[in-house]
Amino acid sequence: PTHRPEALIPMNSTLRYPLTEMVGSRASLFVMRALIRHGGEMSAATLVGHTGLSKRGVHHALRTLEALRIVRALGTGRAKLYIVRADHPLFAPLSQLFKAEEERYSNILGAIGQIAD
Repeated sequence: PTHRPEALIPMNSTLRYPLTEMVGSRASLFVMRALIRHGGEMSAATLVGHTGLSKRGVHHALRTLEALRIVRALGTGRAKLYIVRADHPLFAPLSQLFKAEEERYSNILGAIGQIAD
């Protein structure tokens, strides 16, 4: 009998649908947005400041994103820095979505400014 690979993976598996895990958490989205916008390495403490999340929330999001292999930790202990993996298949689409989100907000602010003038 032939084995279908999809039969080996549960229907709602994170392996099959990683966006569910990523987008299913506001904290993960905030952390991803901050890392992608920054474009470099960030500490958990810096991410707390950039996202407004609690330290615990940032650490939980980072663990989730590391498990999904879209974020990589560099260093150890308190010196640990985090960076988005540009080679991850979801990096480019997420970057585009965050850019579109920023442009949308900028357009809203522009429209409000025109109305106010």
